[in-house]
Amino acid sequence: MQKYGLKKLLCSGWIKQVYGLKASEVVSIHPGPHGKYGGDKMHGNHVHEEIWKDYFDGKIVSSAVTMNFIQSGFDDKMDNGEGIIIQVPVLLEGCKNPSDIKKRVNAMEHKIQWQVSQYIIDGEITWSGVKGEPVQFEE
Repeated sequence: MQKYGLKKLLCSGWIKQVYGLKASEVVSIHPGPHGKYGGDKMHGNHVHEEIWKDYFDGKIVSSAVTMNFIQSGFDDKMDNGEGIIIQVPVLLEGCKNPSDIKKRVNAMEHKIQWQVSQYIIDGEITWSGVKGEPVQFEE
């Protein structure tokens, strides 16, 4: 980031832990709601397969798209609940398999990612990076 003078890093499809950067400068987007379906080894198809199992068992009715600032430096866990910007539910009614869920979630990611990213770039969505503090939205 220093080499190119970047102020923000927006990760999409990045599945490795990010170290050494300020949490307030790095944003991630991922499938699935925060919690059970996030964190280590829960990315891409793994998320959709777990969500499918719970949907098929009648435990849930939706997946989600989650965008959050990274939580680097708090602990070794990814997506620990800090810095969540937005979590958009994606209803699963009519899905027949994990692939259907993936298509539906990816469509929502493409629908919201550009706009939320622009708000972050413009400084309208910010986060101090301090554990326990909320993400700020300018009006």
